[in-house]
Amino acid sequence: MTVRKTDDPFDHCESYARSQIEKDIEVARAHDRAYDSAELIRLVWKLILEEQFEPADFVLAGSARLLIAGHRKRLSDIDIIARGKTWQRALDLVREGRGYFERTKVSGAMVARLCGGRIEVCDHWFMPGSRTDRLIDGADVHEGLRYFTMQEVAAYKRVLDRPKDRADLRAINAVGPFFPNPPLLSPIRERTSREGELVTA
Repeated sequence: MTVRKTDDPFDHCESYARSQIEKDIEVARAHDRAYDSAELIRLVWKLILEEQFEPADFVLAGSARLLIAGHRKRLSDIDIIARGKTWQRALDLVREGRGYFERTKVSGAMVARLCGGRIEVCDHWFMPGSRTDRLIDGADVHEGLRYFTMQEVAAYKRVLDRPKDRADLRAINAVGPFFPNPPLLSPIRERTSREGELVTA
């Protein structure tokens, strides 16, 4: 006589645990994915042109400044510090189901993640003493978008001191004060492709 093995409830627990781990790994991988800089900047322009983001009311924070300096070509996302109606619009997009809220690993602040998580919007920066208005009004302006100054980038990377931050600091320190800066208030040169997609050059 063949004895059929009954289902062990612990098998189900183990299966559920494996499934949860796989989901956690997928989320982690999503955060680690790197996107082409042009793709990310196009998403920022899409928020401006289609979702009423006001360029004078936000700054591209984090490592975005290193894109136009030529040190980085890909990033996992774009960090935006916003104020006023732009910040409120980011919140509205999440409430409309077109994004989601998430707490950052660095400071625990609640941020709005848009465009599939590739754009992260917050109303303040995590560094002590940082003021949103000062960061936006004192930003470098390149092709119509505001970026953190290189001084702001170097300051927060010294604080976080992660392997990627140390690599970025070595690149910044290697060229010192001659690290390339973008031309301020550079005119935006736009053309439309055959598909109607905005392209900045």
